[in-house]
Amino acid sequence: RLGVLRTDVGNGMTEDELTEFAMSADIAAIRVYRDAVGRRTRDVVETLGPASWAELVSPADAARVPEWFKVFVGQPRAFELGTSAITHNAIHLGEAVTIRSLVGAARG
Repeated sequence: RLGVLRTDVGNGMTEDELTEFAMSADIAAIRVYRDAVGRRTRDVVETLGPASWAELVSPADAARVPEWFKVFVGQPRAFELGTSAITHNAIHLGEAVTIRSLVGAARG
C-alpha cells in the first residue's frame, strides 16, 4: 500500500536506494499508515495498568519484535514505550526540519 518494495527500516540505504524510495513512496498512504500506528499505540498504552509501567522488558518481550528494532531488555516498560513513542519520533521530526531547511522548503 505504501508503494515501496522495502520491508526494513532503511538504515544504511545508498543514495540511489533513497532516491528510488522517495520516487515510489505513496506519501498519502504513508501518512495513513503513520496515523494508524499512532492510534494503535495509544490504544495499547491505554490498556496498561499502573503496575505494567514498572514491569521490566523481558527477553520474551524483545523476541516479539523484529530483530532490527532495538529493544532495551531489563528497562522498565515506561522507559521503552517513552523511547519508542516520544524520543524516536522527536528525532525524526528534527531530521525532517533539517531536510526541509536544506532543500529550501517553506515552513508551515
